[in-house]
Amino acid sequence: MDHLFLGCTIAQDCWSLAVSHNWLNTNIVFRLQLTVLQLLSTTRNASPKINMDRVVALLWSIWKTRNGTVFRNETPNPGLTLTRAKQASAEWRIRHKLTHNIHPPKPKFSAFSHKQNHWVAWRKSQGGFIEINFDDSKSSQGAVGGFIIRNWDGKFIQTSAFNLGASSILIAKAMTMRNRLQVAVQAGYTNIQIEGDNKIVIHVI
Repeated sequence: MDHLFLGCTIAQDCWSLAVSHNWLNTNIVFRLQLTVLQLLSTTRNASPKINMDRVVALLWSIWKTRNGTVFRNETPNPGLTLTRAKQASAEWRIRHKLTHNIHPPKPKFSAFSHKQNHWVAWRKSQGGFIEINFDDSKSSQGAVGGFIIRNWDGKFIQTSAFNLGASSILIAKAMTMRNRLQVAVQAGYTNIQIEGDNKIVIHVI
């Protein structure tokens, strides 16, 4: 099991790709010689901090890739695996923030602390807008894209990941955004808010 998640070539390509995209801290590379349980334990207490939800999402996505290979004879693709992990992590963060927004944890006060607590939470899209989050990955095996569409309450509408062949990362992001806008418009939505990590593509609109 440890070999599947950490030791095999495809799994190591997935972890390396996550680091090269600055999605995971470079320190994760030095923990891949551990078992999965040891990885999770050291990640929880890592310094500098490594996002636990991202590590868990990538482990889950590697398992999904393994199932696709074993049961559907699919060719494993580290780029698609990473994109699926990013989507799962983003979805978890939105739901986690919504939960804390509705039922925020009680602040812990100390007799020696006079700092004022400041709560940060996900906010609804303004005026009934749906929100499209998109992301893409590029590796030697090609480009892949993915997206998540949510409504103004954060409720999930649609998500997908897809292969974009030998496209450059800029073309891949443009194609992903164009395709997702078409999906939203065809579904009847006119108030659309877009979020991505490429200002060039977004400013084109």
